Amino acid sequence: MKRILCTGDSHTWGQGADGLTASFDPPVCNGDLRLASFGPGSYVNRLRRMVEQTTGSFSREWSASKLAEISGAAYEAPCARITSETLALQFEGALLRIEIAGGEGFKFELKIDGEKTDFGSDKDRQNNSLSYERAYRIINIHLSDSGHTMTLKATEGTVSIYRVEAYSGRFAVINSGIGSCPSYRFRDEYFEDYVANVKPDIVLAEAHTINDWIVGDSPKTYGDRLEKLLKKFQTLGGETALMTVSPILCEQSLDGGADYSEYVDVSREVAERLGIPLCDANRIMRTCISGMSEDEASAWMFSDRWHPNERGHAIYAELLYEFLHQKKYLKKEKV
Repeated sequence: MKRILCTGDSHTWGQGADGLTASFDPPVCNGDLRLASFGPGSYVNRLRRMVEQTTGSFSREWSASKLAEISGAAYEAPCARITSETLALQFEGALLRIEIAGGEGFKFELKIDGEKTDFGSDKDRQNNSLSYERAYRIINIHLSDSGHTMTLKATEGTVSIYRVEAYSGRFAVINSGIGSCPSYRFRDEYFEDYVANVKPDIVLAEAHTINDWIVGDSPKTYGDRLEKLLKKFQTLGGETALMTVSPILCEQSLDGGADYSEYVDVSREVAERLGIPLCDANRIMRTCISGMSEDEASAWMFSDRWHPNERGHAIYAELLYEFLHQKKYLKKEKV
């Protein structure tokens, strides 16, 4: 299996796609770590559907309410709360992702095909003082691409499970976007669980530009931080590509800081300096809204001043899909 990992901020996570934020209970907060479902028309979901249709790959998701139904456990939004019950889940796939919420005093036993895994100790907890939205850990389990059975039971306290995903076939398109997250924080706080442990073959990195611009550090500082992040991706041995971030509406500078376009230009320069492919979504989107008034552009491509609507997400997805084809990552295997 080739693992295509999409990284970035709220654009990658899916904000702006119809119905996505409204589907969360409790409501979404800035930096929410709850993974988004496969349903809405965000660019990662669109890209996944196109890749799966092209390659015959497939994926499956289980929400917390479905997991509670399967196990007989209680559902307390937003998680299935496993106590004395055992969650038994049959699935096809070479990659299983399990998202577990923080809590106090819990341990669990996780088995695959009857074999106990190393997960479930204190290291698999998150900061217990944080809210549900900010206290999550993703477990990535790599397997042979075949049928499997996962069982999970609490051995101490209550285990709160938010989501399970399984991927099978030649390709998996995986979403590791985190909203309100500048490039340096993604590198420093989330790299292990959201990137390294996925073992990606291809990283399609959205450039975090809006959040680094909001932080207010100089374009040069942003460039240095983005370069460090991309170099860290490169240490994993796979391919890395950078995608520029959409234009924004309204103010183009904050509190007298540099213009947003300067940060976008820096992201292009970093890609050129490192010799990695560039998917210039910003340039294409600017061309699409050229000549429009701000109101017209807003209606056509934006859900709010900083996030694309479904049309904007579709542009992101089409660009990345064409990039994968041009680089022959999706070429058909010989029979």
